[in-house]
Formats: sequence, C-alpha cells, structure tokens
Amino acid sequence: MPKPPQLELEEIQTYNDEPLPWERKEYLKCGLYSIDLKLNDHEKSLKGKDKVQISELFPLPIQYGQFLITDQRNFCLPWDIMTAHKQGLLQRGFKMIKTNIFVDRKRKQDDEPIVCNCKPCGEGEIGCAEECFNRVMFYECSPKHCPCGEQCSNQRFQKKESVKKVEVFKTKNRGFGLRTLVKIKKDQLILEYRGEVISKCTARKRMETKYLHRKSVYFLEYDKGEVVDGAVCGTLARFINHSCAPNCHIEKWRAPNGEHFIGVFASNDIKPGTELTYDYNFITFCGAQEQKCFCGTPKCRGWIGVKHRSTSINARE
Repeated sequence: MPKPPQLELEEIQTYNDEPLPWERKEYLKCGLYSIDLKLNDHEKSLKGKDKVQISELFPLPIQYGQFLITDQRNFCLPWDIMTAHKQGLLQRGFKMIKTNIFVDRKRKQDDEPIVCNCKPCGEGEIGCAEECFNRVMFYECSPKHCPCGEQCSNQRFQKKESVKKVEVFKTKNRGFGLRTLVKIKKDQLILEYRGEVISKCTARKRMETKYLHRKSVYFLEYDKGEVVDGAVCGTLARFINHSCAPNCHIEKWRAPNGEHFIGVFASNDIKPGTELTYDYNFITFCGAQEQKCFCGTPKCRGWIGVKHRSTSINARE
C-alpha cells in the first residue's frame, strides 16, 4: 500500500495560517467608551427578556459630557401641579401616575389584539372613523396591527389625547372640584381615570379599615370583580364632582393588551371655566353612609347615586 505524501515544513505553516470555515469574523458594535464592552459574564449569559441588548449605534463623543453638565435649563412644573400650587390645593399623600397600578395581580402583557376591518387611508385622511368596527365595540386599535397605521384615530388613550389645561379649585360646599380652562367638544376625551386596580374583596377590606372614617371614596368599576381606587394615586379625574345633570360621562375601552382604559368624556360642548361633573351612580356597601347631593341642579335627586330609601317611601305614599 503506497504511503501518503509527506508535507514540507513550509507547506504545514501555510496550511495552519488559513482561516477555518466555521470561524466568524467579529465586528465592533460600540465605541471604546461604551459600557456594553464591560459587561460581566453573568450579564452576557442572560437569555430572553433579561438579556442586555447591545446597541449598534456609537455613543456620543466623550467631550459631550461636559456640555451636558454645563448646560442649564429652567425647570418647568406641569400645568396641573403649578395651578394647584398657586391656589394652595395640593393634596398631601396623593401621587400622579401615568398607568394603573395592579395590586392583586400582574398586568396583562401578551393578549391577541383585535384588528379592525378598516382600509388603509391616503395622505391627509383620517383612519378608523365612526364606522370603525373597533370603535363601535369600544376597543382601541393596536399601533402595530391597525391597517391605517399612524393615521388611525382610535388610539386616544394610548396617544394621551386628553385635555391638558384643567385645574383644581375649591367649591363652596362640595370640597374640591375640577374645571376646564379651554373649550371641549362633545365626545372628546377629557381625562383618563387611573389608580390602583384591586379586587372587590380588597376594596371591602379598605372600606372597613383604611377608609372607615373617610367621607369620600374614589372607586370605579374596572372589570368583573375588580375596581379602580384613585384615592392615593391616580389622575386629576378623581377631583370631578357628582351631578344629577352632568356634562361628562364615563366610558370603558378595551386596550390591545387585554386591560381597560376608563375615561371621562364630554357629553356636550363645554365652555372654558365650566366645572366638570358626571353621575357617580354610587351604590353603598360595607355599611358606608349614603351621601347627600349638593349639585343644585333642577334634576337633583337629593342623594348621590341610587334613590334614597325615604324618597322611595314618599313616592309610594
């Protein structure tokens, strides 16, 4: 059997210097001052949602840090906080939040969005108008799946299309109230009602302990067996008073992730300087005392929410 040919020393060195087919060339994806290059082995071994994504964009020049330090800008308070501070109406222990806080469960994340049957619009046109299937069903369209794309008009809660210029003021006999400083059109979203999403069991416990000696409660029905508590944290919608002849109403819309948006909408055109009100439809439970109504309208029922027992007896007599 013939022996295999023997390679010379120079041929062996040339063969070893050639790159192997399974070796990949690595490219620099960040600058020398980027923190992404200093990740430890534990952070590099993370997978899924916990894995740190390395940005392919180069960081700003190192000299830019001096500009960020020396640059000065005037601090501006949000409109609602500034007006409340001027009038001395800031509430202690109340916190403004941008999204609901879920106490008894986790927030829904992966839910199949409902796609409307609207057709893509041309330039300058508004998509998902009154005939939109999702709008009729009180579903907000998903920005990723809506056929109209950025021209979709059925994303008011997600795009924060609420009235910005509203202020808290002190009423004569109803505590704090909320009024608008600009004109509001009919069916326009005024504010989103946010707070802590809790079960009705937790709400009963709070009524028996935390809110036992409290005159006002801020519960709104969220979903089956759940309510939104806006007492400790929420939006300025908690300051809207009750009225038997209101100029606003509450609507509940389904979010693309399966949760809900609760919003205060205008029932008619509202002029600047008008107080915002809606009908609480309040039902007492856990031994809570019924509250008298001081709205002062001709349609006043005398009591907030359901008819008072004495009123029903007098009506039968």
